[in-house]
Amino acid sequence: MDTAPARPRCAETTAAALLDAAAARFARSGYEGTAVRDIAADVGVNPALIYRYFGSKEKLFVTVIGRDRDASKVIDGPLETLPDRAVTLFHTRPPSIAGEPPLALMLRSAGREGVADLMRAQVRDTVDGLADRLDGPEAELRAGLIIALSLGMSLLTSVADVDVLDQAPPDRLREHLAAAMNPLIHSPENEDD
Repeated sequence: MDTAPARPRCAETTAAALLDAAAARFARSGYEGTAVRDIAADVGVNPALIYRYFGSKEKLFVTVIGRDRDASKVIDGPLETLPDRAVTLFHTRPPSIAGEPPLALMLRSAGREGVADLMRAQVRDTVDGLADRLDGPEAELRAGLIIALSLGMSLLTSVADVDVLDQAPPDRLREHLAAAMNPLIHSPENEDD
């Protein structure tokens, strides 16, 4: 009985295939209706690889939702161009997962304890990372407002299906966003002086 030699697997390729399979499963069946063993079967691998590459089903889900959407890309770089990066990230939103915007899928699954904890931690880390870079008083508050502006753009478009921001010329969107963000980015002057 001849058996074909096992073909070597590339960890990076396998992890990407698991992400694709998980995205399809989560979009089709939701978080609760998706089993790790089914994702692994779709790729033809042992379910243990999901835990090896991602740590847990919750972390896999958050990775799927955040794929191609790294918030640190917005806060890293010169503060003066932060509004430009926020608009660029907004216009390069990741594609829908089986017709579902990733942000909507994330919000629908946010009630799941482990998922909610991971998402809160990611947003908290982003706010803290930006606050560390801001000078002056109330840096954490100002950072939170900046992140809220960025997230709000995606919520309005992806979840509420209001397309006014998508239809706006990018230069106008940058202009308005810079007008809103710049007072938060730069240390407010002390009014008592």
